[in-house]
Amino acid sequence: MKKTIAFLITAIIFTGIGIWISPFATKQLEKINLIQKPIQNNNDTFEAGWNAARQRLIENGYMQDKNTGQLIHYVTGLITSIKDNYIVIDSFSDDLLATPELKQRTIYYEETTPIAKHDLQNEQKELITVEGLQIGQSIEVYSEEEINKLSEIYPKTIVTYDLTDYSALEEIDGTIKAIDENGETVEIDIETE
Repeated sequence: MKKTIAFLITAIIFTGIGIWISPFATKQLEKINLIQKPIQNNNDTFEAGWNAARQRLIENGYMQDKNTGQLIHYVTGLITSIKDNYIVIDSFSDDLLATPELKQRTIYYEETTPIAKHDLQNEQKELITVEGLQIGQSIEVYSEEEINKLSEIYPKTIVTYDLTDYSALEEIDGTIKAIDENGETVEIDIETE
């Protein structure tokens, strides 16, 4: 019985000391970065957690910091829909933790919005109308305003690239044996029936 009472008194004393010392110990550990401060934003814990994960990736070199004070005035993506006064695109992002809601962007255009088509092979540029755009085509959209967090964009200019048209080529069954370093010549082992 005496051992039990001594044990309880010892437990109570050490528990009290632990409770009394813990705030001081926590502050010291936070100062030397052994523990991280808890997230204080109770309004949006998902957003706070998302930002904390992004910050850890940036600090450890797995991701570039996109918030370096640079304003983003353009977005690139594939056209998924063309309507009377807007285009919908699936935007590209090299940000690992990009906001999923900003994957799809709506581009509101006017008749006066310049749409440029670059021919990369001939290094020429021509102005086209929206009728010259196609679903699945890649476009760049430039705006006067900072568009990093906008899902609806009013562009200053829209640019598309005329890539080589491969539609006239015929399909060949076979196994690729070699491709030259420029990607211009492909050697194929043709399978015959």
